[in-house]
Amino acid sequence: MIQSISALEAVSSMSVVAKAKVLCDLFELPRIAKTRQNKELEQKRVFSKTHFALGLAMTSFGLILGHGDPAEAAFRVCNQSVTLYNVAIGAEIDRKFATEGWWTLPGNTCVTPIKEDLGGLKLRYVYIYATTATGDSAFEGSWDMCVDTKRFKIEKVQDQPWDCWVRGFVQAKFKEVDTGDTGSWTVFIRPDDKP
Repeated sequence: MIQSISALEAVSSMSVVAKAKVLCDLFELPRIAKTRQNKELEQKRVFSKTHFALGLAMTSFGLILGHGDPAEAAFRVCNQSVTLYNVAIGAEIDRKFATEGWWTLPGNTCVTPIKEDLGGLKLRYVYIYATTATGDSAFEGSWDMCVDTKRFKIEKVQDQPWDCWVRGFVQAKFKEVDTGDTGSWTVFIRPDDKP
């Protein structure tokens, strides 16, 4: 006890930070003393982390808003759920109708199946099919088209039905998306959109 008193007397002539360190050593406390300097450092760390997060969010928001820029014109699919989907599309380009897939789409990500300007392609209608590994569809579609179990591009025979089973493919119900006359379009998969 006498040793503790002499240590306390020696502490009285030290700076606040030095006192905090000695007192923490004396009473075997962790050295995270709540001094003014430590509080200011902690506030600066929190501010810098918050500033970084806000900057990142604003950059992302700016990229989303800027997707209408002709240099970025495209057909995108964004998954706003936590479920992983596999995406296939169907479209008529240069008078040839075809389906193509698969793009793997984890939760909270986007894919761009068509990277060209939709207006330049004269592409108003795009058809989309998105399914989970267990076969649950993201959309309620009404257009029968062909898909395959592995990566594929299937051209429709002109003036003929799809005949998916006859051709060795799987028939799936695609949803029609009317993109109007825009150069780019984004389709969102949301958890509450399940049929």
